[in-house]
This record gives sequence, C-alpha cells and structure tokens, in this order.
Amino acid sequence: MGRGGGKPGARGAHAGRKQTWQEWIDDYEAASECIFKHDVEATVIEAGGLARISSFLPEFVAEGILTVLKSIPDSKWNETAAREDYRQNNISHSFSSVKQANGLDAVIRLFTLVRPEALHAFSAAKYCKRDHIAPHDDRAYTQVRLDSGRIITTSRDLAVIYYLTKDWKEEYGGVLVDLEDTAAGPSGRRYVPQWNSVVAFKVPRYHAVTALTTDRPRYSIFGWFLLPGKRYPLFTGDDLEQHKQRTLRAKHGQQPEQEPEEEGGEDEEEDKDEEGEEGEGLAAEEGAEEVQAAPRSHAGAAGSRGRIEQPAPKRHRGAEAGAASSHQGHSERRTEDAGAVVGGASAAMAMGSGQVGSRGGAVRSIVRLPGRWQGRRKHACI
Repeated sequence: MGRGGGKPGARGAHAGRKQTWQEWIDDYEAASECIFKHDVEATVIEAGGLARISSFLPEFVAEGILTVLKSIPDSKWNETAAREDYRQNNISHSFSSVKQANGLDAVIRLFTLVRPEALHAFSAAKYCKRDHIAPHDDRAYTQVRLDSGRIITTSRDLAVIYYLTKDWKEEYGGVLVDLEDTAAGPSGRRYVPQWNSVVAFKVPRYHAVTALTTDRPRYSIFGWFLLPGKRYPLFTGDDLEQHKQRTLRAKHGQQPEQEPEEEGGEDEEEDKDEEGEEGEGLAAEEGAEEVQAAPRSHAGAAGSRGRIEQPAPKRHRGAEAGAASSHQGHSERRTEDAGAVVGGASAAMAMGSGQVGSRGGAVRSIVRLPGRWQGRRKHACI
C-alpha cells in the first residue's frame, strides 16, 4: 500500500509474513497513503459539510483497534454526564471516554493524519445503555499552551468520528442525527454506526446522538482538529431554536442577527490545573484536553525520498468567500496565532514525543516513535 516502511528496512523486515496492525500503523508511508487517499476534508466540503466514508482502514487494522478498545479496563473509562445548562455551554449527555490506555496512543496518532500539522484532541468513546448526547453544534473553545509557554485560544473546526461497532441496527440507538440535513425529512438524516467507517463534519453543525437501548457497547474514536482564535460565538442561553436558525442563516449567506461577544481576549492567559474529558460532539466543559502538534511536513518527517503528498482540499468559491467575510477584522490576530502554532510545532521537532503529565503540560519525558513518525510532541489544553 505504500512505498517503503515507517522506519528503514521496515518492509524488508516483514518479508514473508503479514504485518500486524501495530506494525502497519508504525509504517508511516502505508498509514499516510491510506489516510490521504480518502481526502477527508475535501470530501466533507464537497458533501456540504458532513460526509461518511466507508472502509476507512484495512480490515485487519480495524480489528486490531477494536481489540484495544475492548481490552481497556472499566476502571480506565471516564464516565461523563451532565444535565442541560446553556449558561455553561453544556448540553445533556452521558457516555464514557478515555485519552490514554495501552495501545491507544498509536491509534490516535494514526487519525492525526487526517489533517497533518494541525492541533487536535482525540479520545476513545464507549456508549452503554441509555448513553446519549442531546442536540448541539459542537462549538467550543480550548486553550492550548504552546512550547513557547504562550497560551492561545483555539476553536473546534473539523470533527471526526471513527466507528468500531459491527452489525449495528438503528433500533439499538447510538445513531448520529444530522439535524441540518432536512432533505431526508424534518427530523434530519440518521447515520447508523457502520463498522470501520468515518463520519466527519465541519463545526458548527447541529446534530445529536440517540440514546442506546441495547446492552451492547458502542465503540468509537472521536475528536476535533482545532484552529487558533475564537471562530464563532458560543451559545449561552437564548432560545435553542432561535440560535439554530441564526446559525443556519449565517451558513446560507444571510445576514445573521448579532450575538453577544464572549468576555476576555482571544489569548487570555490562565493558570488552571484541572483534568476532565470531552465528548463526541460535546460542548466544552471545564477540564484538560491533550493536543498534539503534527510534523512540519511529510518531507521533513520522511525525507525527500518516498515523500507522500497530501491532496489539497478542494474548496468551493462560495464557501471561501463566506469564510473570508465572516473572519474579516480578525485576520491579523489569527495570522499571529497561526504563526505561534506553527512555531510551537516547529520547536517540537526534537526526535521523540513528550508526555503530558505536569502542570501546564510541561514535557516530563521523551519517548522515541517509530521511524518516520518522529517529531511529534504533546501539548496541553488547559
């Protein structure tokens, strides 16, 4: 599937036998070629903001990832639940998630290839009976401490959900309902979890996850790619339908009604030391997220030979014009923030991966990554 291994001689070392799923993930060229061929972001844009991609990974890799999630002890899963409280930008939800577990780091590293060089926050999720997420649009801010020590505010921009549940039926629940796609009916389009598939969408987008009715758990990998700055106002308590309609008008190029500005600057520095979890499409809660900076480029990570180019996402002119108009007045600040993110990522090119553990996400130790996966460091969201 690729040209050369994730580390020198990797393909040769596996001659005469099949790679294990772990070896496949460590094989940078095989993994990156597989992810890049789906061109997730371009597919989402061409589909109008949300898309499903089937057979996302090789079957044996999907089976291996499912084994990882099933082997996570119950004590490791963090149960997350909250009642609806729009004053705190919270919606009703319940599910379990985990960011760190045996074998999970490599899995999350694989999905960062959807948007290389971007900050991101990914976790594994397990939905059990009655778990759900009420209608919401995924808007949330996350503060990221860069290697330089500077804290910037980021916004969720692209959501990705990878489903790992076989033979799922709609009546089992756990269905993602796209409330903005009314072509399928006034209640939106329903996406029943499909084995080894990805559903990805641009944020904000109104959706929900229906309550599970079965005793079977529903497993997934989920997360967001982040952009510097406050890209949208947060919902803080006005009528839900009014808020939804205002968002839809803005997406269709109509003049939106004015929403109140959030207090505080875009890069407001704070010193918090809390930990928590966020959910699949969940409004931001207080807590810490783990965010990584990807390699500067595939050429930088892999060298000039065997370079895999990521296809440039295809943009609609109307979407570009709308984005340019909506961000006018903030471009200089965001350019500065984007430069800080790139600088933070570039500063992280030392060989290895730092482990988040101490206050503010300071690097506690260095761990070598396989071959061309070198050059990734973890950052802390505070």
